[in-house]
Amino acid sequence: MINNKSLLNIPWVDLNSNQPDFMIIATGSIEQHGPHLPLGADFFVANRIAQEITKRYSAVQLPFTSVGVNFMFEDWPGTISISAETYTNLIIEIGEKARRICQRILIINGHDENQPSLITASQRLVKEYGMEVVVLEWAEFVLDILRNICESKYEMHAGEGLTSIFLHWFPEMVIKENIEKGASVIGGIISDDIHLDHRAYNPQIISKNNGSTGVFGDPTIANEDKGSKIAEALIKRVNELIEELNWGTAK
Repeated sequence: MINNKSLLNIPWVDLNSNQPDFMIIATGSIEQHGPHLPLGADFFVANRIAQEITKRYSAVQLPFTSVGVNFMFEDWPGTISISAETYTNLIIEIGEKARRICQRILIINGHDENQPSLITASQRLVKEYGMEVVVLEWAEFVLDILRNICESKYEMHAGEGLTSIFLHWFPEMVIKENIEKGASVIGGIISDDIHLDHRAYNPQIISKNNGSTGVFGDPTIANEDKGSKIAEALIKRVNELIEELNWGTAK
C-alpha cells in the first residue's frame, strides 16, 4: 500500500513494489475571487479535496499546474490563463506517462471553465490508452448540498458557498475586513446562478471596469459552520464515488 500522498515525496522504490489503487489530479485556476479570497481559490479547494482523499485510500496525487482555462475574468489583474488546447494536451500527456504507475485517474476540478477540456482529455485517455478516468467539478458535484446549506438567493462567483468553505478549510487566507455583498444578476435560462437549473450556455467576459468587486453573490452571510457542512458532505460524496467505482476501500 502506498502511504505517501504525493508523487513528489515518493521514492521510486515505493512505486516499484507497490501500486496505488488510483491517482488524483487536482486542478483549478488563477483568477480573481473578489477582494477577500486569493487568486488561487479554485485550485486550493480542489487540492484540499485531493489531500483529504489520499488520507483515506491508497492513492497518489500527481503534480499539476494551478493554471487553468480562463475566459469570463480574463482581463482582471492577476488572472493567468492557458489555452484550452494546451490545457487539454497537458492532461493527456501527464496521464499517458503516469499510466505506468496506475491506469486509473480521478480528476478533481475547482474551475468550471476547465470542464470541457477535461472531458475531452479524459475521453482521449480512455480511447487511446485504455485508462479509467473520472472527472468531477466540485461545486457541480454537490450542487444540491450547496443549495440546501446556503441562504443566498443568488450566487455565481466568490459568494457564500466558496467563502464558507474557505472560512472552514483556509481561514487564514480570507481577508475578513474585505468581505462585502457583491452584484446580483437576475436568473434565467442562461444564468450561472447555482440556485437555478442551467439549460443554456452564454459565454460572457466580465470587465473589471464595470464597477464590480468581482463578487457575484453575498459572502457576508458565509460562515465556518456552513463551510464545515459543505466540506463534510463533499468528501463523503467523493468517498461514495470511489466505492461505487470499486477503486479502493477507505482506510
